Amino acid sequence: MGRAKAKAAANEDLPELWRMWRALLRGRWSSIVVVPTAPGTSARGVVQALEDLAREQDVGPFQIIDAEGASMVDGPRIASAIRSSGDPKVRKIVLVDSLVLSLCGAPIVAAVDAALLVIPIGADDPASMASTIQIVGQDRILGYVAVEARWSK
Repeated sequence: MGRAKAKAAANEDLPELWRMWRALLRGRWSSIVVVPTAPGTSARGVVQALEDLAREQDVGPFQIIDAEGASMVDGPRIASAIRSSGDPKVRKIVLVDSLVLSLCGAPIVAAVDAALLVIPIGADDPASMASTIQIVGQDRILGYVAVEARWSK
């Protein structure tokens, strides 16, 4: 998805994402993970839209870390890099796979300050959502974005 398309989608298709992003910017976090709650769902479209919103609003320095598809070796390595990264003023937005199918993202989730959940509309899988919330920790979840199936791939 191109930047212009993601930007238009963030403003038109996902107005809740726009509101969520503004609320997130007021929070005290330097790193946040974007986690899909259902197996087979990707949060890539949401992360791309967040990136476009961050650039559009000139929120200061930020970094996108794409950990989708991380292996069992990659997870701890990425988590260590997040913890030890230099400038605390650089906000990090991290993309991971569904934790229900791949626990490779668990060390990454543990390394960040907070989480944003991505819930596909129409996904009737309360067990996966409950498992995701348990792995992430309910107190670390800043919010969620409900997306249509077309956004989840």
